[in-house]
Amino acid sequence: MKCLPWFRRLMLAAIAGAAVTPPLHAQATPEQPAWLLRRADVYVATRERWRGIRRNAHPILQGDALAGVRLGRFTASAGGYAAVELGNTKLEPRTDLRAGTLGFSTTSVWGQVAFATRAWTLSGGAIRERYRRVGPDPAVWEVYGTVRYQRGRWAFSTAYWQAVDGAEGSYVEPAVTFFHFVNPFAGPIITWSTSLAGGIQLAERNPDAGAVVPGPEGTGLTHVVLSSVIRTAVPLFAGSALLVELGPYLQWSVDSAARRRRDGSRAAPLSVWMPLRAGISYPLRRPQ
Repeated sequence: MKCLPWFRRLMLAAIAGAAVTPPLHAQATPEQPAWLLRRADVYVATRERWRGIRRNAHPILQGDALAGVRLGRFTASAGGYAAVELGNTKLEPRTDLRAGTLGFSTTSVWGQVAFATRAWTLSGGAIRERYRRVGPDPAVWEVYGTVRYQRGRWAFSTAYWQAVDGAEGSYVEPAVTFFHFVNPFAGPIITWSTSLAGGIQLAERNPDAGAVVPGPEGTGLTHVVLSSVIRTAVPLFAGSALLVELGPYLQWSVDSAARRRRDGSRAAPLSVWMPLRAGISYPLRRPQ
């Protein structure tokens, strides 16, 4: 389903084969010429990274929802996302992160259209992300496009973002994923996939009017990350599911923003962590 603000998480989840990138598809029978889509998720995450940059000081509560319509191979959808920091960040020295008491850290709204075949998925849209701060709350509008191709157990994708307001610059994230195991049958859905992804900042992000917004501090390669994630979805009631994701991440960071510690110093380029995400998802999605 920003794990990739909501869109960052959702894009990474799509790369990893979790099938939560917008549009988040509801199930439908083949004879239906058109049908409505809906999606809602609420979960807690221990580690949030976006474009290789850590975005939380404490575990965060995240929620997202969407609505849309599918007509044949085409889909149009829109939705929103919000994140709440579950702790007092006190005097957070990283100016692009939220400082203060428990509360919202990021909110987003988005809309997109997509075209899908058995192997290819093409999508594009726009997203507005607002970053909550003690003082002014900066916001950034971006347009984006994604190309994804799947052949057998392999999936290849490239995502592109272009800032149009609140910041400048463009960013590209290619990725390749291998699916070790997928259980599409009744009962718990278990998916195990390994992904290799990287980020490239094509032009300086340059926030408008000196606003402090997250993003790489330079240009070129920002990071490379290797992850292996096990995702389990346990059916609950009324079509919902308990979702748990766990797996190691190994990241080589190049950009200064991806290596920044809380005290302002730079960490070693290589980092390893084991994030946990758990929550409720509706409706239950099965691999197709």
